[in-house]
Amino acid sequence: MPGKLDEISFILGEIKSSIQDSNERYKQLQDGIRQLSIAISEHPVTCPARVRFDEFSQNANRRIDALEILQSGFQMTRKKLTILAAIGFAVMVMLGWVVEAAFKWAVTWMLSHFQ
Repeated sequence: MPGKLDEISFILGEIKSSIQDSNERYKQLQDGIRQLSIAISEHPVTCPARVRFDEFSQNANRRIDALEILQSGFQMTRKKLTILAAIGFAVMVMLGWVVEAAFKWAVTWMLSHFQ
């Protein structure tokens, strides 16, 4: 049993040291990222590809904004759809009445000639 406890203790010690190493590397990475972000903010990017990309993204954003404005103009609310459906239904009912009256008149007129 003492041999097993020694092995477990040794493994736990290795795990603890690897965690400490990982924490130190993490802190180093954080410092590196912080220094890199400071360096980037102090020096403007003058790479031609980056400048072209920034111009392209600004142009794309303007076009997207224009399309969103157009789309909002075409959007129909539920209230508008309900009103249009009611008007369409009423027109179809009246058209049906006109067709029915015309058919009845035509049949009556034709039958009146056979008497």
